Amino acid sequence: DPFDGEPRFALLTVNFSTTRYLKLMLLTLSEQEELGLLRRIVVADNRSRDGGRTFLHQLSERVDRLEVVENQVFLNHARGMRRALRELDRVEADLPPAERANLLLFCDIDVIFRSREVLLDLAASVVVNDAAFAGELRRSGYSYPEAQASFFVVRRDVQARRDVRPWVYHGAPAH
Repeated sequence: DPFDGEPRFALLTVNFSTTRYLKLMLLTLSEQEELGLLRRIVVADNRSRDGGRTFLHQLSERVDRLEVVENQVFLNHARGMRRALRELDRVEADLPPAERANLLLFCDIDVIFRSREVLLDLAASVVVNDAAFAGELRRSGYSYPEAQASFFVVRRDVQARRDVRPWVYHGAPAH
């Protein structure tokens, strides 16, 4: 579905025995001024051994926007992100387009939302600039910049285009 100009975020992240960081990220996320922009959170757990699965299941019982994907074997970070994206697609498959998340926020668990306006700022960046992508670009050994998977937003309609997929690679998060 094409981007309709009404920002609706889905946050996708991966946990691998880093639950203490995940808790801090979620706490600071919960303090966002426009939390209503966040429609869904999908956490792929890569077989955490620090109580992460228990924490996530207890939290998902209280937070209806939280989806948990349990990987039975360790997957690298990029494969965990792709698994979270597939879960989002599965969960939202039967929803009308106006209820589906249309902005994908790929976010590492060690991100701290220091400003209460992060979601508003990201939404404005995409809407005002008619941008397909917002996030951190870095120069590397490639002839084009890389988007670091630690924190970036991509419009879901752009992510779905076959000529730009997949967004998340192992080694080079996104090109």
